[in-house]
Amino acid sequence: MSTNRFDALTKSMGAQRTRRGAFKVLAGGAAAAAIAALPHEEAEAQRCLRQGALCSNTSDCCGQLLCARVQLSRNIKVCVAV
Repeated sequence: MSTNRFDALTKSMGAQRTRRGAFKVLAGGAAAAAIAALPHEEAEAQRCLRQGALCSNTSDCCGQLLCARVQLSRNIKVCVAV
């Protein structure tokens, strides 16, 4: 960063703001915080179980998969495609 750009940046940060300008900064910060707090698709995808994984309920499985008992055992359930 050049010296002139740095000086301009520090001057703009130190300058007094109007109420409207301060409100824009606060609103922008609040919007950024709200967006950051939203769950991400990747995080949601990691919480669900893929086909063949052991499960206890259908809600544990990803997408259209269902939690079903294995034919060989009554106690074991896995995520399966229908």
